[in-house]
Amino acid sequence: MTQKNNAPVDHYEVLGVSTSATSDEIRRRYRFLVMAFHPDKFSRSDEFHGLAEFQVKQVNESYRVLSDPQRRTDYDTARRLAMSQRSPSSNPAGISSQRELEEARGRAHALEREVRQVRQQLDALDKDRAALQRILTEREQTWLVEKQALTADQQVSALKLDQATRDRQNNEHRPRPCRAHPVNEHHRQRVEQAPEEAEDAALVSALEFADDQVADQLPVGVEFAQPFPQAGPAAGGNDPGVGRVG
Repeated sequence: MTQKNNAPVDHYEVLGVSTSATSDEIRRRYRFLVMAFHPDKFSRSDEFHGLAEFQVKQVNESYRVLSDPQRRTDYDTARRLAMSQRSPSSNPAGISSQRELEEARGRAHALEREVRQVRQQLDALDKDRAALQRILTEREQTWLVEKQALTADQQVSALKLDQATRDRQNNEHRPRPCRAHPVNEHHRQRVEQAPEEAEDAALVSALEFADDQVADQLPVGVEFAQPFPQAGPAAGGNDPGVGRVG
């Protein structure tokens, strides 16, 4: 892979490692750069997104060359040969390529700083989000406990209301006991004595009716000397007959 003006790319410079770096160092540096310049982290800005894509492509190409021992050996040989043949006085294009490389390196460092800042901001946002999530969870638990308590109170109140309604209905249908009262007692005694008084009144009425019948059959001017005959000596002898006619 080459830059503008077909100038060769310094893969060691792209990855930011020395020419004597080991395979583990190159691998760690590659992973760091790929994560740092991932285009998805710079989706808010088209300019930064394009720079990130370009930087990731360079990182992938440099790692592809330096991670393979044979390719790295061939690249080191070609690099030393190009550096030995390069002369600032006779190769002005090399100076331009060097300037572009320095500018690209400066942009890469700026992107690294921005990546660190964005990562710090993301970490702070994650902490705030975790704190808000804890608060929200506590509020939800408190609300659930209060809701359960309110539901239990409503059920108890409903049971008490039903019980009070049933008690009132039972009291309304239950006969009330009568207390002994002098007027009621006197009325009871009169009711008990009423049959006897009725019998006496009926007897008196019957006797009076009989007297009226006998009186109607007597001649005019004849009256009973004794309406109700009495037996014994006081009645004038043993004769229980009717009274004398006057």
